[in-house]
Amino acid sequence: MRELFGLRVSTGATRESAASSDVLKASRVRLLYWTEVIWPHIGGIQVMASQTLPALRRRGYEIAVVSSHIGAPLPDEEVSAGIRVHRFAIREAMAANDADSLARIAERIAAVKRRFEPDLVHMNFAGPSMLLYFRTANAHRAPLVIAFRGVVDESAMPGTLLDHAVTSASWAVGVSRAVLDSVVAPFPEIVPRASVIYNGFKEPTLAPAPLPFDAPRILCLGRLAAEKRFDLAVAAMPRVLSSFPSAKLLIAGDGPERERLERLASDLGIDSATSLLGWVSPDDVHALLNDTTLLVMPSRNEGLPGVAIQAAQMGRPVIATRVGGTPEVVVHGETGLLIAPGDAQELGDSICTLLANPRIARDMGMRARERSRLVFDWQTHVDAYDDLYRRVG
Repeated sequence: MRELFGLRVSTGATRESAASSDVLKASRVRLLYWTEVIWPHIGGIQVMASQTLPALRRRGYEIAVVSSHIGAPLPDEEVSAGIRVHRFAIREAMAANDADSLARIAERIAAVKRRFEPDLVHMNFAGPSMLLYFRTANAHRAPLVIAFRGVVDESAMPGTLLDHAVTSASWAVGVSRAVLDSVVAPFPEIVPRASVIYNGFKEPTLAPAPLPFDAPRILCLGRLAAEKRFDLAVAAMPRVLSSFPSAKLLIAGDGPERERLERLASDLGIDSATSLLGWVSPDDVHALLNDTTLLVMPSRNEGLPGVAIQAAQMGRPVIATRVGGTPEVVVHGETGLLIAPGDAQELGDSICTLLANPRIARDMGMRARERSRLVFDWQTHVDAYDDLYRRVG
């Protein structure tokens, strides 16, 4: 562990060892990676897994994935990037309260465990598939590493799924200090076997472009879901346009909130200043950020906002709500601005502050880029998990 910007961060191997990071190691580790959703679905966990698992495989890991269909017409089993992915209709069976289907799924998962014989299991604590993990616990026993990627509800009580997960875990990882603290609060006994490992992102090959101020472009990027509160960005735009009439709000992503956002923009009479871009491929995110002036994240909660890290990589300042792990990414007054949740007026005022002070905005973007290289380094992220897995397994 070491201190970075006042935070204790698990760093794993030394920088010297990173030079040979992709060299096959002598001892092989069989890793069973358990997650609700895996590629080709797109989300923070899926993007991280699509990069981290192949990197670990290059280090000598044998990896199998247990995941769900989530209604998509994907094969039950396939090999992707040398990693075998097993998908089960877990959510569908639970939604239908189909005990027979769940029993058959449990048998199939148990067979995967017995056949693969993992040295350890990594589980992303997220949803109902955990019930199947515990139901198949006796098929093959292995140490369990649980990664918490969102702030845990303070109402966690003994006897809950969370209680069972923490009790069973050999190690707990929080993607931010805020996330880990939310686990430690109801379960202080986990402290000796818990750490923070920040998500890391590969350095983009695209060089940051100058921030555009003649026609400012304000970006919201992510799932169009209620918890992202992109409606606040739309509501803030009349205030922004009164001072910067050439400004435009770009909303990139897709989801159930799209129609409501379109209707809100229409009701406020800012249709011409609002563009809903739809889904953006992860490969195109840096290019999109490079065409914008700043990123806005009015979320209700965030475990560790990867989009804010990607914006920092492109030298973009971020305006975000002071929730969850966001203050560990956005340093108020240094790399961006933090505001209270749910306050459209403060959001609009903050956007205007940065647009009216280009030099301050540029300096924030440069500091954000420097900090992203230090705190959210990709190699450090992979080293930390490699080190943890080999110690626990």
